[in-house]
Amino acid sequence: MTILTSEAIDYVIEKALSLIKQALTTEPPDYLGEIQKLKKELANFMALIASGQTSTSILAETPKREPRIQSLDEDMRRLSETPAAWDPRQLRQQLHDEIGCFKIQMQGDVAAARKALRKLLKEPIRRIPVERDGKKVLLAERQTTVGTLLPQGYINVASPRGFEPLLPP
Repeated sequence: MTILTSEAIDYVIEKALSLIKQALTTEPPDYLGEIQKLKKELANFMALIASGQTSTSILAETPKREPRIQSLDEDMRRLSETPAAWDPRQLRQQLHDEIGCFKIQMQGDVAAARKALRKLLKEPIRRIPVERDGKKVLLAERQTTVGTLLPQGYINVASPRGFEPLLPP
């Protein structure tokens, strides 16, 4: 497979590690502040409804608050379970191993390869005609679901302020 060259694999892994590092050093959202705001809005809506001052807009907005509060609570829980530090060398090796298994699967069993591609790719591969070195070639462009390449614990994570890992430059 010419698309799974060691250079391409290294590029994808370095890009993934860069995204993880960025997520780990980004200020986490103010979940508690937003939850408190939503609970206050919900209490205000309930007070209006209890006083008989209901409108269709209040009745429409009220049910939107509770699922959002539950979603934010879940995000906060996941964030608290996130490791404060991560080892990029260990993750790099794990990703190399997993991509190696993927490469073997792609070259061995066509049905399994198709199944793996359906999980890896978000949408069909786009073929874009371009000219390189005076030759017309097709450039394959594709968006992947990084979640299939990374362990679950490293997806959508950010450390609380003060817990950022010290990484070499």
